[in-house]
Amino acid sequence: MKNKNRIYACAVALLIAVADAPAVTPWMQSVPAGDWGSPWIAIVSPGNDTTVFDNEGTVPVHIDLSPALRNDAATHIELLLDGIQVEHKDGEFILTGVERGEHLLQARVVDANDNTLVESEPIKFYMWQASRLFPGRR
Repeated sequence: MKNKNRIYACAVALLIAVADAPAVTPWMQSVPAGDWGSPWIAIVSPGNDTTVFDNEGTVPVHIDLSPALRNDAATHIELLLDGIQVEHKDGEFILTGVERGEHLLQARVVDANDNTLVESEPIKFYMWQASRLFPGRR
């Protein structure tokens, strides 16, 4: 009876592990099986609660992603600025025309059917632009 309980416990543990494993998407097939945990995406810069100093409203965005997107995968990264999707060239994340003030930025990986596969935590940043009312102020 003791061996039977041990086999049953192993079978239950295996079923739990399989149920908790992330679904394999074409995006994740670029990584050998077993080498990925849960996929993730994060905005590296601008950092959370930082101030960007640029009179033109230009904000370079750097993203960290695992696993990396395959070139032939039908997935892409979308950026959301204040909840609105912003246009960008593939692989180039430079926001332009961002107005002064507080902004929320979020990145997500989306498949060909517009399903969100994974999304970053939103980060808050502030855009600082010079003002004629306060020249030279930082």
